[in-house]
Amino acid sequence: MAECPVCGFGQSIKGADCLACETVALLFDDELAAFNPAKFAEAIKAAHAAALSDQRRAAA
Repeated sequence: MAECPVCGFGQSIKGADCLACETVALLFDDELAAFNPAKFAEAIKAAHAAALSDQRRAAA
């Protein structure tokens, strides 16, 4: 996948043209206005670490 022309995210995700843009597009207007991208980035980082930990634990 080439980088998204809107946001630059370039990781291929099955079922999504661009995970970042599609995630934000799901928000209603009032939610989008209140959305904090920095806090979401922190939450994604924590969720990613937890998922990796779960995968490692399941594979052990």
